[in-house]
Amino acid sequence: MIETIRIRGARQHNLKGCDVDLPRGSLTAVSGVSGSGKSSLVFDTLYAEGQRTYVESLSTYARQFLERMPKPDVDWIDGISPAIAIEQRNAARSGRSTVGTVTEINDYLRVLFARIGRIVCPDCREAVVPETPATVWRETCKQWGADATAMVAYPQEISSDSSRSGWAEPLLAQGYRRAVVGGALVRLDEAAEPGAPRPRAGDVVDVVVDAVTLAAGQKSRFAEAVELALRQGGGWVAVRCGDERRAYSSRLVCNGCRREFPAPTPHLFSFNSPQGACPACNGFGNRLEFDEEKIVPDDTLSLLDGAVRPWRTPAFARAHAALIRFARRRGIPADAPWRKLTRAQQREVLEAQEAAYTGILPFLEEMRREMKKGHHRFFTRRFMGDSLCRACGGSRLRGEALAVRVGQLDIGSLGRLSLGEALQRMEGLRLSRADVAAAGDVLDEVRNRLRFLNRVGLDYLTLDRLTRSLSGGEAQRIHLANALGSRLTDTLYVLDEPTAGLHAADVERLIGTLRDLVEGGNTVVVVEHDLAVLRAAEHFIELGRGRAATAARSSSRGRSPTCWPRARR
Repeated sequence: MIETIRIRGARQHNLKGCDVDLPRGSLTAVSGVSGSGKSSLVFDTLYAEGQRTYVESLSTYARQFLERMPKPDVDWIDGISPAIAIEQRNAARSGRSTVGTVTEINDYLRVLFARIGRIVCPDCREAVVPETPATVWRETCKQWGADATAMVAYPQEISSDSSRSGWAEPLLAQGYRRAVVGGALVRLDEAAEPGAPRPRAGDVVDVVVDAVTLAAGQKSRFAEAVELALRQGGGWVAVRCGDERRAYSSRLVCNGCRREFPAPTPHLFSFNSPQGACPACNGFGNRLEFDEEKIVPDDTLSLLDGAVRPWRTPAFARAHAALIRFARRRGIPADAPWRKLTRAQQREVLEAQEAAYTGILPFLEEMRREMKKGHHRFFTRRFMGDSLCRACGGSRLRGEALAVRVGQLDIGSLGRLSLGEALQRMEGLRLSRADVAAAGDVLDEVRNRLRFLNRVGLDYLTLDRLTRSLSGGEAQRIHLANALGSRLTDTLYVLDEPTAGLHAADVERLIGTLRDLVEGGNTVVVVEHDLAVLRAAEHFIELGRGRAATAARSSSRGRSPTCWPRARR
């Protein structure tokens, strides 16, 4: 195996025939004054050749989907590996890209919540658990005690056709003999007789499957009856004892409010999926709404002075006059500054709807609905701004997804935690053996990726942080953490000043991360000026300005004490 990357005659950009040897499987730091050709050597020569040769090794079909980099201006290079560049550049522009999505932690969390999540009804605060024959048996025995006789039935809604043609005949044909109609037990073969209770269209009757004594020896018979009732009743079973009735469902239905929840799937926890996105904000977490601060930008003005900005112009003089008359009728001081009005008075001005006066908010809403008139749309847009979606609280997910919890946290609350806090919560989870088996390696992946992000000094970020709001240094360290998580080997990583913006206390953690990449069988080359990184590097290259750029002064750690950058002349 070749142990050295050799570059001969590099003339890319401002390099002047530079010759460099870099040891493979080590950390190499490249430093030098501005304009000396550091980026030209590391990115435009070393990375470009590594990427180009890798792409050329692929099939013609695969190459058409990849970007082809130009061959650098160099005599020859050998010993190079496939290359990955981690630059100080944040290319994310999408409003849907977050720290959680770009690190793939969200993908693993979606699977984790789908596998071991527990549904808690947001209205009743009760756990939502599908019933089984065993749980129905336990609940029934607990409710009525041993030796009681319980009737197992399934609910059936009577259609309009059945109510006219005879609702009992189809049930008799299937072998059923009794049903409960309006609380009364009816023999189906006597249902057509005069005086027998007759259900109307839309009524629900309980078709009796079996009557079972709640004795230990009858458990299997009871379970068979419940299974049949669940199949026939679309997932519902009714158990009656005397005049009392209890309903159970094998579906995810809250026992308190009867709200039904969908089965947790990974798509339910994705705000990029129609199944999981909040219907109010379409998965963006905020909505474009009218902003009171833009409608009343100067709260020192009174209503008479034009505090309501949209109605200041002569075109809306009538609306402004109606506002003043409305204020006088309601006893709202029109000559007082806006900030002196009570909140109730302000809301009246903004939201009131009367025959003689329409508040500014419904006025603008009506104007915006007239989408055919472009000037109305542009006029109203000036008074709108992004506000947190009230339906999902900024979590981007629908209520059914937020009802699922792991360790008392829903996925939206987990996304609002800092990465350091999220790691503590994930490491502190106490799971049953069944949940550990169901989670598999997914929980380990979540923990590992959170550890990598914490190690590169990003413990203060949150999973729901938009990636377009990150600095270049933060985006670079996220990509570095992703590189650790990918566990690639025999790869060339090139980085551009990874310590930029880092506190001195976090630099050592970053150096440890770079060493982890090297210990994984990779070669790491960094453009850097931080002395801690230069001292930690196993190989150092210093580029000079002008004629000095024709060659690199390099040395290995432990061989020469002069490998630290010299003072500029």
